[in-house]
Order: sequence, then C-alpha cells, then structure tokens
Amino acid sequence: MGKHKFLYWYLILLKLFYREKVE
Repeated sequence: MGKHKFLYWYLILLKLFYREKVE
C-alpha cells in the first residue's frame, strides 16, 4: 500500500512540474 501511495504522489508532483514548465 505504501508503494502505491508514493507513486500517486509522484504522479501529482510530476503533473504540477510539467504544467509549470509548459507555462
């Protein structure tokens, strides 16, 4: 379960970073 949560957070951070980079 812990690993799944980590991946979820990683995806959120990556999405935010990508959005900031694009803008």
